[in-house]
Order: sequence, then structure tokens, then C-alpha cells
Amino acid sequence: MPLIDLTFAISATSISADATFTLMRLTINEIISKYDIFRIHYSVIVFGSVVTTPIIFNNNEPDKASLIRIVARLEKQRGPVSLVSALEDAKRVYRSQKVRPDARRFLVVIMDNQSVDNVDAVNTAVTDLDGQDVVIIGVNIGNSTNPNDFEIITKDPRHIITAGVNKSPPELAKEIIDAIFISVRSKSSLFFRFIVNAPLFTFILHLSF
Repeated sequence: MPLIDLTFAISATSISADATFTLMRLTINEIISKYDIFRIHYSVIVFGSVVTTPIIFNNNEPDKASLIRIVARLEKQRGPVSLVSALEDAKRVYRSQKVRPDARRFLVVIMDNQSVDNVDAVNTAVTDLDGQDVVIIGVNIGNSTNPNDFEIITKDPRHIITAGVNKSPPELAKEIIDAIFISVRSKSSLFFRFIVNAPLFTFILHLSF
């Protein structure tokens, strides 16, 4: 398990918001309970028309039980949904000195309703996060979302997850972790290919001079 600085940005504003927000909290807690909190550090953004960040990265992470209790007590925000505001807050979170320089960075955006934001503004925020080496995974819950929101924020279709309101939290947690490891494995593979090919490239470069 590599070091991971993992942010959840969650929004539940649909007519099924009570059920979907419960699913979101249980899913986050499923991941916290299953994985080493020293390997994975967490922050959580809750958004609707306004944004709150009740959990931020900390080098002195609380124990699992405390973190799970905090997540269980999170409260949803009212709509309309400002995805841009959540992405801007994620940019701020990843500028924190508490972010570990050697950790992989992931932002999991979970929504049950469509965003009201301008597409260009969303694209700009996504580009900025990409510049901070943050990989975004989108989780689409229920039938009130706009699929375009998730296509815009993710760079890989394998990073889009669709779930029903009655999805099992352990199943959804597994799908999120699987999406994270798709990216981890892909990046590791690219690095390995670079290392293997570097001597050949250096040799050719030397001959050209």
C-alpha cells in the first residue's frame, strides 16, 4: 500500500439526500476501518451551495475510532450544488503543508445531484488540480446527477463509478479503492518503463553527439 493523501468531496441534495448521505458516510468509514490510517491520510469536504471542510490532513492522524465517529456525525449541505466551489477547496487542501510530498493524491467526488456550475469554470479547476498531481475519481449516486459532470472531472472512464441509492457501502468502498489502484498501478507501470528505457535513450543521445 503506497502512501495516499485521500480527500472525499461529498454532496447529497437530491430528494433521496438522507439515504445517499448515509451511504456516503458509511462508505468512507468502510475505507477508514479497512486500511491503515498511517498509510492513508484523510480530508473530507462537504458541499452544496456552500462548502465546509470538517476533516483536514494532519500529520498526527486521530485513531480510527475517533475518525469514524467524526465522519458519522457529518451533516449534509443544502443545494444547489457548486462543484467548482468544492474543487477550489480541494486545491486549497492540497496546498497545505500537511500534505505529504511522497504521497499519492486522490480526490473522490461523490454527488447525488447535478452541478449548477459553468463547464469552463469546472474545467479550469480540474486543470489546476491536475497540476497539483491530484487524480480525481467521480462517484455518481442515484438518478438525479448529470453524467457530464463526472466526464469533465475525470481523465479516465475507469475513474467513474455509478451506484444506486441502495448500494452496499462495502461494495462501493471496494469500487473506489479499485479505481484508486488502477491509477496507482498505471503510474507505477509508466515509471518502470521510463527506468527500463532510460539507459537506451542515454546511449542513443550520447551517440548523436
